Amino acid sequence: MSSDDGAALLTSEGVGGLLSAAVTHAGGTLVAWALDHVDANPNQSTTATYSAIVDWPYGRRDELLGVSARAQGLSGSDSRAEIFADGDREVAVWLYPNDPDLPGLARAAYPTSMAAVLNAYRALPEPIAPEQLDLTMVTYRPRRRAVLRDAVAGGPTFFVKVLRERLFHDVSRRHKLLLDAGVPAPRIAAGTQDFLLVLAELPGRPLARAVFDPVRPCTAEQLIDVLDAMPAAVAELERR
Repeated sequence: MSSDDGAALLTSEGVGGLLSAAVTHAGGTLVAWALDHVDANPNQSTTATYSAIVDWPYGRRDELLGVSARAQGLSGSDSRAEIFADGDREVAVWLYPNDPDLPGLARAAYPTSMAAVLNAYRALPEPIAPEQLDLTMVTYRPRRRAVLRDAVAGGPTFFVKVLRERLFHDVSRRHKLLLDAGVPAPRIAAGTQDFLLVLAELPGRPLARAVFDPVRPCTAEQLIDVLDAMPAAVAELERR
C-alpha cells in the first residue's frame, strides 16, 4: 500500500510539465507559473494551486491552476477534473473556478451568474444587473470551501459560501437553527442546487477585527445574552 501522497511532485519543478500539458489541453500556452498554496494530508493526499500566466487565442490572462494527487489512486470527484499521468501516477488538474469538489464556484466567481442567482431567489427588492455587483474572494481552500463577498452598488452586501455537497445541508441547518431561536445570525438569502449558501451581511464590526480593536465590541452581559439565547440543540452539534 503506497503512502506517497504526491507532495514531493506537487511542490517541485517537476509539476511544470503537468501544468503545461493541462493548459495545452485547454487550448492555451503556459508562459509562467508559481506555487500558490499547498493543502497536505500526509500519507494520504496533496492538493496544490499555482498562479499562472497563460496565452489563450483571445489574449494573455492570469489564471489559477489546481492539482490533486493521492496515495491510493483517484477519488470519485477527481473525475470531474482533467486526469493526467506522471509516470505511474495519475493526478487531477483543473483551471479555476472549475473546482471538482465545489461545483457552485463556477457560478459564484462571476458577476453575471451571481446576479442571476440573487435575482432568481429575489434576494433584493428589485432585480440587479451584473455591473452592479462587485465580487471579492474572501477565502479559497481548494476542494474544501470558498467564501466570496458580493457587494451591490448602492445596496446591501452578501457573503456566498461555496460548499461541498456533504457539508452544504449541515451548514444550512446550523444557520436555520440559530435563526429560528432568535440568535443574531445572517439571514439566508439563497441556497442553490450547486451548494451555494448566500447570506445577508449583518450590521456591526467583523469579529476578526473587533478582537483587536481598542474599543470593546460588546459588554460581557451582551455576550452572555447571546450565549443564553442559543437553543439547547446547539450542544448536540458535532464539533468542527
